[in-house]
Amino acid sequence: MNEKQKRFAEHYATNPNATEAAKAAGYSERTARSQGQRLLTNVDIVNYIKKLQDETAVVRISRITAVKAFWSDTMNDTSEKTSDRLKASELLAKASGAFLHAGKNEDDSEAFFGEQDGEDVVIYLPEIERSSNND
Repeated sequence: MNEKQKRFAEHYATNPNATEAAKAAGYSERTARSQGQRLLTNVDIVNYIKKLQDETAVVRISRITAVKAFWSDTMNDTSEKTSDRLKASELLAKASGAFLHAGKNEDDSEAFFGEQDGEDVVIYLPEIERSSNND
């Protein structure tokens, strides 16, 4: 993989737009679209992009772990205001899925209801066949 291809992969890993990544890597405006699409068919480039994206994912996961550790520290720190400790415990519980509850949908199917990232979440449960035991 040459230097220009490597730059393309690095740009594409952070912003998956082949045309924009090709332009940022130094390919001409006129051919950036076709070059970007062609580069994405190169196995070495695609593998390098995946490696870069995987490394980035590890950093993001580390960040949420640090956030949860901060919430835990705040929740357990008796010198913090009670309201801050309560908020930290709420955020930690939400991040852990503690506020999910089971219920029935309008069509009488079962689901879990909760919240994630401030949005309502519904997790539908598949129907389970109940066998009768007439022994």
